[in-house]
Amino acid sequence: MNIFFLFYPNNKHCIFSGVLEYFRISVFIPYLDSFILQLKSRFLNHIDILSSFHSLFDENSTKEEFKKLAEFYEEDLNEEFQLWQRKLKKLEMKPKNSIDALKLCNSDIYPGVNKLFQILAKLPISTASNERTFSSLKRIKKYL
Repeated sequence: MNIFFLFYPNNKHCIFSGVLEYFRISVFIPYLDSFILQLKSRFLNHIDILSSFHSLFDENSTKEEFKKLAEFYEEDLNEEFQLWQRKLKKLEMKPKNSIDALKLCNSDIYPGVNKLFQILAKLPISTASNERTFSSLKRIKKYL
């Protein structure tokens, strides 16, 4: 069994029992910490905005929910939102997802709401770069 020493600038050193332990402590665990922090900052900072998209689907939603969305995109959409809610009340089958709502929303009558549906439809569900990184880490781990 090989023992590795790693010296840090402040004269502290760590003892590792092998290459795998060195890789796990010095590369893998810090990477996972960074990955988790990035996910939290990416999605938790915008959770209010993402939840306010629900107001576009519900005819009983409040103006405050929509105002959060409107303030974020800096457009005056109150009258357009009221027209869209009237249209939703008249519909027998409500749109279930953003693609159905985008097909239903006329861009000439509801240009702001249509833009919001386009933004919602284009939001990524997951990030493929994270999945690629994990698969490359698996390859490195298998190699070691």
